[in-house]
Amino acid sequence: MPLNLEKQLRFYGAYHNDPVNIAIHITCVPAILLTAILLCTNTGPLYPLPEYVQVPYLLPNLGVIVSLVYAVLYILLEPVAGGLLSVLILVGTIYVNYLAAQYGMTANYWALGVHVASWIAQFIGHGKFEGRAPALLDNLFQAFFLAPLFVWLEILFAFGYRPELRYRVEMMVEQDIANFRSKKQQNVNGAVNDTAMNCPSLKYLKHLSAPDIVGLKASIGSGRILITDKDYTDEIAYLEASTRCYIAQTKVLTAQCESLQRFSQPSSSRVVNRAHLFSQTALHEAQCAKALNDDTINELRDRLQTASTSLEGLSKTLPSHVSERLKAHDRTISALESSLLDVPNYDGDANTSLSDDSRIELLATALAKHRADSLRDHLDRIFLDNLSKSTEDECSDFISLEELQALENDIQALYVEIDDVSSMLISREYLQPLKTSIDQDRTSQAAAKAEKYYTIVQKLNALASELSSWDEHAQTLRSGLVLHRHLDARLTQIETDVNTTAQPPAPAPALGGPSKLELATERCLSHIGGGTEATMAADTHGGEDEIPDLLGPAASARAVAVASLAAAAQISTPHSSTVKLDELDARVSEAQRLFLQSQPT
Repeated sequence: MPLNLEKQLRFYGAYHNDPVNIAIHITCVPAILLTAILLCTNTGPLYPLPEYVQVPYLLPNLGVIVSLVYAVLYILLEPVAGGLLSVLILVGTIYVNYLAAQYGMTANYWALGVHVASWIAQFIGHGKFEGRAPALLDNLFQAFFLAPLFVWLEILFAFGYRPELRYRVEMMVEQDIANFRSKKQQNVNGAVNDTAMNCPSLKYLKHLSAPDIVGLKASIGSGRILITDKDYTDEIAYLEASTRCYIAQTKVLTAQCESLQRFSQPSSSRVVNRAHLFSQTALHEAQCAKALNDDTINELRDRLQTASTSLEGLSKTLPSHVSERLKAHDRTISALESSLLDVPNYDGDANTSLSDDSRIELLATALAKHRADSLRDHLDRIFLDNLSKSTEDECSDFISLEELQALENDIQALYVEIDDVSSMLISREYLQPLKTSIDQDRTSQAAAKAEKYYTIVQKLNALASELSSWDEHAQTLRSGLVLHRHLDARLTQIETDVNTTAQPPAPAPALGGPSKLELATERCLSHIGGGTEATMAADTHGGEDEIPDLLGPAASARAVAVASLAAAAQISTPHSSTVKLDELDARVSEAQRLFLQSQPT
């Protein structure tokens, strides 16, 4: 038997759908398994094991071997749920081995009693609550080996384990149960009831009119003749079961179509080839469901037609029975006869009354037609009600023919859509739209990222513009500092030239004042760094030996440069300080040139 979990769950669920029966199995199936393992432990170890691999209360007896077989089987069927159940089975095996070792035959007696009581409880659950024979009679392997796993999955499903699997199994189980009930009802109605027809109700006769009777043309077709009211009730019950089966199949088809639509338009994260495989699988299942629906709809229509023609066929069997019953209803017959006589050109002569045989035949035919129309209306009401509402609700209002036509058009449109998808899958033309969809999705993501990056770039550009202005200002300050250092170096060079090119002084008297070189040096220092008070005082005394003040312009230019640099740092004007520093450099160069020209050759 193939280890197909979904198929096995479908079979199990078809036999275990009643809540009470499910609760009985959740209680009794584990008890049956553990007590059976306990009874199997009486074989003792079947083969010896080395002492270093022996586990207390887990020696290789028949019960332990059975539990290991169950554990391996469940892991193969369902790794997650089966793995958890395998751990529970092994723990239970250790416990029942402990009970057998501690209590001996007492444990065996109790295990045997619980085992038998659990089987009886399960049969009661199937017979009284489920209304169906246990799966033991149809599938012995599943009854003995798979029942514990299915009970465990029932518990896990209640806690939300694998909801997709649960939904698919429930849909298939509902369909199987509807098919079972339909076949059961068909078997019940298989034999024709040959009992005498019940007395027809007078209300049918009261609603007949002469045009209905005169215009009636009985078209008797093939089909089983329904005689009594119970036959019609059974027929209606069968058709209701067929309708429930159709509804269950429609739900399965709807679920498959939703899966088809979902997998035919995958997101960018799915691989196209995998989506194609899933789409083909879903389409195949949807087409199978569609075929079942078509068969059910055709069967339902055939049964409706058969019921109608069968009722009309009663016109052949009614006269011999109705002739005696009509004598007890003289008023009704008289009213009908008068109505018939009012019809012109009937039977060639308006004044000729109908014969008794003709009247009885017309009345029987009219009665059959009326019952056929009533049954058709009732079946249409059931059919439409089951399509538009749940099976538990009762329909109290008729549904218009327009709504029925709209519903049939929707179903036909669904089938056309499935055929279109089938053709598209066969030609593989849907791959290009899928790729285009993926590319468009990627393009939209790229556009969103580009817009985000563009906003960031705009902010960075504004920041870069601001930084550029500050960088330009910093470069101006750096240029001013470089020129300032250059100016300082030029002034130092001038001072050095003054010291090296001056005439050597004559020997000074011992008590005389400072030499001319010393006075010149002090004067240069006074111009550059402010000088000393003595030098400044000496500078106030004029004389023919005074050195010309050639460094005055340079010193004043230096002061102007420092002031311009400070102003540039405060008002952030990049070019003003540069121009003034260039002028300063030119003035320093001019001062140096004049100084050198003034020196004697």
